[in-house]
Amino acid sequence: YYARARNLHKAARQIAANWDGQLPPNPAQLQKLPGIGRSTAGAIASLAYGKRIPILDGNLKRLFTRLLAIRKPVEEPAVLKALWEFSEQILPAEQVSDFNQALMDLGAMVCTPRTPACPGCPVREFCRAAAKGIQDQLPLRTSRRPRARRHIAVAMVRNRGRILLTRRSEKGLLGGLWSLPEFPLPARPDSEQILKDLHEQWDIRARDFRPGNELEHTFTHLQVTYHPFQCLYETGPVLARRDFRWLFPLQVTRYPLPAAMLRILNQQAKLTGNGHAAPVVRIRARAPAV
Repeated sequence: YYARARNLHKAARQIAANWDGQLPPNPAQLQKLPGIGRSTAGAIASLAYGKRIPILDGNLKRLFTRLLAIRKPVEEPAVLKALWEFSEQILPAEQVSDFNQALMDLGAMVCTPRTPACPGCPVREFCRAAAKGIQDQLPLRTSRRPRARRHIAVAMVRNRGRILLTRRSEKGLLGGLWSLPEFPLPARPDSEQILKDLHEQWDIRARDFRPGNELEHTFTHLQVTYHPFQCLYETGPVLARRDFRWLFPLQVTRYPLPAAMLRILNQQAKLTGNGHAAPVVRIRARAPAV
């Protein structure tokens, strides 16, 4: 959803610049906008402009797979092709907007992923899966690969009451968000090695290494073990970098942060740089001004 928000902003700017603030009605033109694929383009064209265009979101994939009793993984290209064809074949000549909206509502509210409400379904008599009693078994999905695992060090670098935030690259995991400096750990090195890696990867020299508790965080395709620590800033050309910010703890909420980073910040806020107990600063995410 981080990428979706950025794409929404980019698309809005392109629409304002190239289309006088109005979404184009042509699905091919819509698909050229950031974050808009075939199904979203079809939904906009049919719901907003009444175009006779099919859609195939996640709810409809499930609905159609059950209606047709397809016993192959829904991600297979041949299955997706058949579902797109079916979605187009059943479109009415008129009131396409109402029809597509009704299909999405049917999938979201009746033909649900678990325990579909078959007795009250308005298309039950056409459902091959319900007739065979296999609706709970569909759609089939390919088995997921095991999540990759990573160990990542996360540094809370303190400097005169402030902490260092860095902006992530626009590409890659959690792109464009802000976080504490982090770097991969191939193993579990000692504090001296971690501070050395901090210098090599971020050009920051620090001292007074103080480890925190490990934190597990699960992404869709990745399992990460974070190894947070505190240290005191000594040297490094960070003040001139545009992707660095020295902030007081309460200022951190002005920046978009990943959920895992919020947990680490709150954990590390329990200690000051010199090790004395300090009030916990409850840092919560807040939508930044666009």
